Amino acid sequence: MGDGEMIKKCMLRYVSNQRGESQSIFIPFLVLILAIFIYIGVDVYGYIMTKQYLKDTVNETLDIAKAENGFDSSTRASFDDLASKYGLNPNNITIQATPKTVQRGSSIEIRAHTTYEVHALRPFGQTITMPVDVYRTGFALTYIR
Repeated sequence: MGDGEMIKKCMLRYVSNQRGESQSIFIPFLVLILAIFIYIGVDVYGYIMTKQYLKDTVNETLDIAKAENGFDSSTRASFDDLASKYGLNPNNITIQATPKTVQRGSSIEIRAHTTYEVHALRPFGQTITMPVDVYRTGFALTYIR
């Protein structure tokens, strides 16, 4: 008996049992389940990053709105530019904010809403969209006479 036959015999002992059933059938299923969990993890990360980018965009826009004592079309254009820089689609974001002009010390609020589509369950015929909501508030900085 050569070395090649000995190795082959040892390998076959681990692959099949006495009834001839293969024990390695579980390996592809394990890899499939592991791939699904990794894919879901990528979607969770995508949702978290989308929320973080929307928060950053709203925070920077709030700073502009506080300096200008409110929110108007030019502030919306700044918001859209910032959202585009972060990789968000400004057309899919709805925003509600305190309109111009408020007095210094008055509250300015910005609410932004978008959705995130979960892609991990698409192979199973499922489409899930999760809402991404951000709310920030601050005070107007400029005194208006």
